[in-house]
Amino acid sequence: MHFCAGILGVEAVDDLGMLRETFDLAWPDYRDTIRAGLMHLVANEPLTVDQWFALTHVPFPDQRELRAYLAQVYAYLFEDFDAMPVAPQ
Repeated sequence: MHFCAGILGVEAVDDLGMLRETFDLAWPDYRDTIRAGLMHLVANEPLTVDQWFALTHVPFPDQRELRAYLAQVYAYLFEDFDAMPVAPQ
């Protein structure tokens, strides 16, 4: 959960699209940490939508939507997906 609060807080979630260039220039160990954390969230789904909301104040209607969003964030940051997914408001 600390990964989500520290790295994917609501401000970071909203700003990742604008920070892409800076993220691409980040230290490899930082990028590796983000990669591993996102992969863990997508593969293992350790957070419920309620826990995610408590950490980020970003609501998701269900676990499937949260997992899809995090997978798209991963694809945007690490697989050259063209657009940052839009987080629910």
